[in-house]
Amino acid sequence: MHTLAFILGREPALSLAEIKAVFENHSFDFTFSYVSRDVALIKSRHVVDAHALMEELGGTIKIGTVLPVLKGTTPDPAELVTELRNAARAKKGKFSFGISGYGVTVPVRLGLECKRLLREGGVSARYVEGRGAALTAPQIKNYKLDSEGAELLLIKTNNGVAVAHMQAVQPFERFSERDYGRPGRDAKSGMLPPKVARMMVNLAQCPHHGLLIDPFCGSGTILTEAALMGYTHIAGSDISEKAVNDTLKNIAWVVKKRTEDIVVKKFDARRIAELFQKNSVSAVVTEPLLGPPLKGRENEKRIRDVGYELKKLYLDSLRALRAILKKNGRVVLIVPALRFDGGWISPLTQHDFEKNEWFLEEPLPVEYLSLLQKEKIPLPALWWHRPDQRLGRQIIILKKNS
Repeated sequence: MHTLAFILGREPALSLAEIKAVFENHSFDFTFSYVSRDVALIKSRHVVDAHALMEELGGTIKIGTVLPVLKGTTPDPAELVTELRNAARAKKGKFSFGISGYGVTVPVRLGLECKRLLREGGVSARYVEGRGAALTAPQIKNYKLDSEGAELLLIKTNNGVAVAHMQAVQPFERFSERDYGRPGRDAKSGMLPPKVARMMVNLAQCPHHGLLIDPFCGSGTILTEAALMGYTHIAGSDISEKAVNDTLKNIAWVVKKRTEDIVVKKFDARRIAELFQKNSVSAVVTEPLLGPPLKGRENEKRIRDVGYELKKLYLDSLRALRAILKKNGRVVLIVPALRFDGGWISPLTQHDFEKNEWFLEEPLPVEYLSLLQKEKIPLPALWWHRPDQRLGRQIIILKKNS
């Protein structure tokens, strides 16, 4: 069995659910051996390429291979140096390394002692200190620890401190470029971050030969990420002409290859069944209209009125989507949660979906969802929310079972 360490993103439940979906989609045999709000340790019989896996994921910060070292407290520097010395042999020039702790504090003296032992063994080394915290992805890139150095991860588990060797780090610069550099933008309507779009595509577990659609494509973030992930049968629509044009611009800008097979049309999602044959769509991944921007001064009646209009749009669209979705196909859907009186109001309930013959999948075992997701939200969903916003996103997975 091989064990990988995953450093989870800002919304750890969403990050872990994405990892689980990707492993399932690859038919990997795996088990969770340890899960916290920062880290997941996953055992698998398959040899997993960490770099290739990181290229698929949107919500994971780092991936490391867990070493056969487990201590009750901080590991012995000599044991860490053995791994660092092996890593240094494959590098040229001065060797830089860092040590990050998750659930455990990394004393400065540990890094300095490792540096001393490396030099005694003939390795010229520089220790990159996290100053009491784990090294960030930008720090790792800045000091080239992923390409010319090494980072060790010390992870507190129920059985002691596990040690992992970082193998891959999130390509945050590319995500940022796609987020802020895209030519077709609509800040007024809001734009889904590429990381979240990628996580949603992965949650759908759509086969790469299957047809994936976004009937509320907006600026095309979901379609763009799907194209970059290797999906070849992609289609989108939006009721807005500007959204359709923005989508086409962004796909052409990001994908940089033939895009004739990606179909985007101006169309009402409530009539989407007119565009596709019955039972032809493998997956739907979409963020529909989330409602008007909230100022914080709305009364409960206003919030409920907004919710009523959104509910009608969502249910009408889902009825149309049900006709074209294949059996066992998934809809990964964002449902807004509207902030009111210190809590959240959802325009849709679990009963609304069930009475319309949708099965609401649990993205994670209940014990992990309750551990990782502290926000109390109306739906059994994955949560994504910016702290400064009065609207949160509930990400749900619907399945057509008949």
